[in-house]
Amino acid sequence: MTTNKFAVFDLGTLHGRLGFSDCKLPTHSFRTLVAHSNEEKAKVSKLVPPKDLFIGTEYLEYAECVDVIKPIYDAKVQSWGDWEHMLDYSFLTLFSSLTDLDTPLVYVEGPTWDVSMKRKAGEIIFEKYQLPSLGLVNHAEMSSFASNNFQIGNSLVVELGGTCSYCVPVIEGQALVSQATVMEAGGTTVTQAMIRGIQEEGVDFGTKDLTRIKEIVIKFKKMEGYICQGVEKEIELNKKVKFEIPNGDGKYISVGNTRFLAPELLFSPRVKNKQSFSNGMHNLAWDCLKKLKKEIFAKASSQIIIAGGLSGYRGVKQRFLQEFNKIAKESNFSISENEIIVPQNGVTLAWRGAAKFTHHELFEKQLVTKEQFDNLGENAFN
Repeated sequence: MTTNKFAVFDLGTLHGRLGFSDCKLPTHSFRTLVAHSNEEKAKVSKLVPPKDLFIGTEYLEYAECVDVIKPIYDAKVQSWGDWEHMLDYSFLTLFSSLTDLDTPLVYVEGPTWDVSMKRKAGEIIFEKYQLPSLGLVNHAEMSSFASNNFQIGNSLVVELGGTCSYCVPVIEGQALVSQATVMEAGGTTVTQAMIRGIQEEGVDFGTKDLTRIKEIVIKFKKMEGYICQGVEKEIELNKKVKFEIPNGDGKYISVGNTRFLAPELLFSPRVKNKQSFSNGMHNLAWDCLKKLKKEIFAKASSQIIIAGGLSGYRGVKQRFLQEFNKIAKESNFSISENEIIVPQNGVTLAWRGAAKFTHHELFEKQLVTKEQFDNLGENAFN
């Protein structure tokens, strides 16, 4: 099938990005949340939601009387019904109707999707939306493709996701999913740690609404969070920063060490009073590489890509290099700063890779028609 334009969807754990393949960046984004109205909560709160279903942050005004669902968690679909609601929203955002959709879809699947998830996604997309064709592309492969100047190449993709972080080797453009390593820490973990830390600093948010506090901290985290190069030295400096509360009538909060202690979870899992994990992101990368055969190890380690929302933190590249080489030196191995790539706007990296991949000669082989899917099932995507 030949076409010049595809719809491109990248629905992650925290954010969804939508657009067309002829655009350089996604044209729309939303929080991948689905909220259902709850009659019992509505009676208690005395709020009446104007509708039964909310997508993204539409629910915030009615947070007290809804149940909020994360359909995608740890990069996998946990609630297919709510995932379908998000697809409805995505199609209606780009098109005026859910009928007569004649534009093929490129969907960026999670880095570790198995065949059953591909089959379920194919069933829903083909049966409900009657699309002419569907291309499922792997998130890690698309991040690698974009980072390799939109060429097929080799890399180790370190994705700092919403509820988890993962490492996937990509060799000659193919993700070695069976060799992936996963850490149950990501953007949500850092947000929760930052909320606790700011409260421990005695900061008054001016509200007790937990949803409102979370939204404030998410914005603060993006603008003021950073990765330090040495915790003890940074603590001694004890610098504070003033941050204006969004829509807070000019009110400010003043925050100190939490700015770097919360993101420290990504490297030093046992920071005092913070949630702990067995490994940091540098361990995650090294553990992934150690599983590879010598030739594949050399290819994957030649380019380490750090992507995802938290990749934008100041200092992440230097700290990763420092910590990675500490543990790798026991095996007489090290990497240089030039072998680590932290792309600008890492949150849209996979989407940009997918949009550009539609112009690559290999993409045609990944497009599946409904007839092919009916005959081959999930095997049609192999």
